[in-house]
Amino acid sequence: MMIFSCFLAAILLHEAAHWFMAALLGVKLKFVLFFGLSLEAHYNCHGLKESVVALAGPLANLLLASFFTFCLPSSSAFVYEANLLVALVNLLPILPLDGGRILRGIFSKYISWLKLTKILSSIGEFVACIIACTAIYWAKNGAFWWLVFAAYIFYLSYKEKAKAPYVLIQALILGNNRGFGERYFRLPSRTNLREAIYYMSPGWHNTVRVNGKNIEGRILISNWLRY
Repeated sequence: MMIFSCFLAAILLHEAAHWFMAALLGVKLKFVLFFGLSLEAHYNCHGLKESVVALAGPLANLLLASFFTFCLPSSSAFVYEANLLVALVNLLPILPLDGGRILRGIFSKYISWLKLTKILSSIGEFVACIIACTAIYWAKNGAFWWLVFAAYIFYLSYKEKAKAPYVLIQALILGNNRGFGERYFRLPSRTNLREAIYYMSPGWHNTVRVNGKNIEGRILISNWLRY
């Protein structure tokens, strides 16, 4: 019971840190209940905002674990272990975990958001399969719960990849191409507007260069919607 309480408290702290940072940055969150409590950002959490909000949760767990290690070493080992485990699992570089969101927020300036989402989600599906195979081979009594966890990660990664095009279009249509910085990319002159949109990354101000001329991202989107 003590272990369960520590893990629940670590998860609640994790999600509270996400919520607090999101509130500071003006990002809307919604609760998602599926195999546990989690928060999901609305359309306006992309670019460096996504990285900062995603980092807040694991950072809070690591700070609490460090506090118990250095200030209260004999108080409760369960609190330290629970917070450390929650932080490390969420920092895995896969989507939709925090580690994947941190990487996507940073590198979406250099790689298209849609392509990066597909790469990190595919890695998540692969990691889920590795966890399942390892659980079947190594675990005995606890194999079932590891398989449930692997299936959960696979489902979330698949869902993240499947909805990515719709999330991208929604974010761009709603004007979320204003971010912390500007993002430039080049396209061939014969690229149509629909293809150009999929090269964009929400959370950054997208500027497309075609034959040496700059075309603002919002102009491309408005043209596509008009025609």
